[in-house]
Amino acid sequence: MEPKGLSFEYSALCHILGESFLISLDDLRIYCIGKGFSLSDRAENIYRMIKKNDGCCLCSVEKVMCPCKYHLDEIKEDGYCHCTLFIKDEDIESTD
Repeated sequence: MEPKGLSFEYSALCHILGESFLISLDDLRIYCIGKGFSLSDRAENIYRMIKKNDGCCLCSVEKVMCPCKYHLDEIKEDGYCHCTLFIKDEDIESTD
């Protein structure tokens, strides 16, 4: 069963990723465009840790490719995904 909020773009991204973490930080920035969220200030550090974790989400005990299937729901509900790679745009603006 797919979690609520799973989008076509996410499914396409998963297909592109396959079994290895091939997406770059620039690709992730492009992925965020028009979705109401952006990469957090910690994105570069988190990205390095994800790469060391074979491209898998840092916050899941399962081997789930990043961005995980829950990130859209977490951003909508909490304002950020669990590992804080992504953060709602309004939350970025309010920290200035």
